Amino acid sequence: MQHDPNAPWGADNPLPPRRSGLELIWEGKYDACGRRRGPSLPPFPVTLRRREVVDPPPDAPARPMSGVFRNRLIRGDNKLAMAALLPEFRGRVNLVYIDPPFAAGADFRADVALGEDPAIIRKARSAPEAIAYRDAWGTGADSYPQMMYERLVLIRELLSPDGSLYIHCDWRANAMLRLICDEIFGVECFQREIIWRIGWVSGYKAAAANWIRNHDTILFYTRDPTRFTFNKEYLPYPPGYRRRDGSPPRGPGYPLEDTWNCSEMDRLDSIQIKSFSREKVGYETQKNEALLRRIIRASSNEGDLVADFFCGSGTTLAVAEELGRRWIGCDIGRHALHIARKRLIDRQRSLTAKGSPCQPFDTFDLEDAERCWWFSHRLSASEENYRRTLLEHLGATPLASSPVQSESGEEKPLPGSGVLHGQRGDELVHIAPPGARFSRADLEQALAAARGRGGNRLVCLAWEFEPDLVRRAEWHGNARLLVIPPEAMEPNRREVVFFEPGWLDVEICWREPFCADVRLTGFRPCLPERGDPELRARAAVAPFDLLDFWAIDFDHDPETALFRHHWQSYRTRNNRRLVLESDCGYTYAGPGQRTVAVKAVDVFGMETVALVTLAL
Repeated sequence: MQHDPNAPWGADNPLPPRRSGLELIWEGKYDACGRRRGPSLPPFPVTLRRREVVDPPPDAPARPMSGVFRNRLIRGDNKLAMAALLPEFRGRVNLVYIDPPFAAGADFRADVALGEDPAIIRKARSAPEAIAYRDAWGTGADSYPQMMYERLVLIRELLSPDGSLYIHCDWRANAMLRLICDEIFGVECFQREIIWRIGWVSGYKAAAANWIRNHDTILFYTRDPTRFTFNKEYLPYPPGYRRRDGSPPRGPGYPLEDTWNCSEMDRLDSIQIKSFSREKVGYETQKNEALLRRIIRASSNEGDLVADFFCGSGTTLAVAEELGRRWIGCDIGRHALHIARKRLIDRQRSLTAKGSPCQPFDTFDLEDAERCWWFSHRLSASEENYRRTLLEHLGATPLASSPVQSESGEEKPLPGSGVLHGQRGDELVHIAPPGARFSRADLEQALAAARGRGGNRLVCLAWEFEPDLVRRAEWHGNARLLVIPPEAMEPNRREVVFFEPGWLDVEICWREPFCADVRLTGFRPCLPERGDPELRARAAVAPFDLLDFWAIDFDHDPETALFRHHWQSYRTRNNRRLVLESDCGYTYAGPGQRTVAVKAVDVFGMETVALVTLAL
């Protein structure tokens, strides 16, 4: 076999990098010919779909920057997101911080509060609707290093020549991540292994019959070992500090070492052990802003581009915004992106209130690229495999569609063949294609097929529904809609929760002939099909208690479906009040037809949209 020494990865590079004498080997890393595989990516171009535009408050000071840049918050598989970013951002990202899964083998909970009650609902980790993200690798131990390997290869391509990478991990993953990074970046690009002492030892830990684990590890690599940004950080000297000879201190302070929170001068306890930390946003693995502030200040400059492809609750992005950096964030979790969006809007408002500049950001998704790639790559582009997988998650069985004998002796297909795909008890099941949006016409067709089959109950599964279609289904009395969650595509997902789409009632409040506000008058949240009965009862009597965020686009374009934030109201951990009527007095330029879009997000991160057409 011939070896191309210039190939960074892939089929032309069958040998391990020459810079490293050690590497991890796992099943699937090499092909049958001994060639190292690169990241598995779709054979079609992956593009990002802009879903929302979030500008700073009108009175926010502008941040002086070269050119126009809008920060990006992306929902979806970060491998595909990075592939979509490569054409524009290859070699342009100055700093990447990631806090990936640690191969902990556990589910992590989403803590939520209802209404104005500040008490946090702490459900069992096993409660399906309470799961924020999964760190369990049911496909075997090989899947974790492969997952990280593919993403670290792409991160290296995105890093600028003077760029840096920080990987937050613990004892479970640090050894394998170190070897993987040595292979991808080169041993010489390893800079430091930072030990972060988490904080005080609890009674539970003190009772352990072993050495007490009390630290995380942060691996620091650079794109080039000879050129990288580093702004030395110092701890201030304590009051009364004197040198050994009795003279006053010199310089800006005590330079930071690679052991953090290990002295009285360096207090950086994890917020997870601080019960009353006002930073907490209800995300179980949230990291300190002070921790990210230290990393971002040290390894980037104002105006640099910072990225976090496992952004979780958005700590990296919020700190980057505060420090005047541009940023890109990505996470696969619905709940994570909801928390991050609220947090970034809140950061815009707090910076504006202090007279500090802030930047706009947009939210993106991967359109249907994830579903199409899952369908073609994992399901072999088989509609049968696709439907069988979703039916198994739903607890339904495939519906027979073979021809039957009529009274005349001829074979005829069963009614509903091709439209109805499964059965669960007395419910017939229709499954929408992976790249389709379920429309009113699709509903009518499925209902007709169910009636032709003699069924009196119908369940329709789809990834996306037209706005307000759920009530049209309920008018028929025998049809229910269920949203297929992205978790259905995860190979290690043991249980998938289907959500019933909600609905939203709004009223336009005219302040003047062309000046309008919006009032919420009714709401039904998206509820898990097999959710907590008490939660369902609460939603029936006090639905707004489950409303966590809502926003208005007063001049919406239904053709593009792009949502522009003109006004928002939301709950935070420290302020539970939610107003149900806007107060911005949006003024239209003149007569004409307009569409008002109202977006509501419940405590699970599920969105409900209502559209109102105005004739001005």
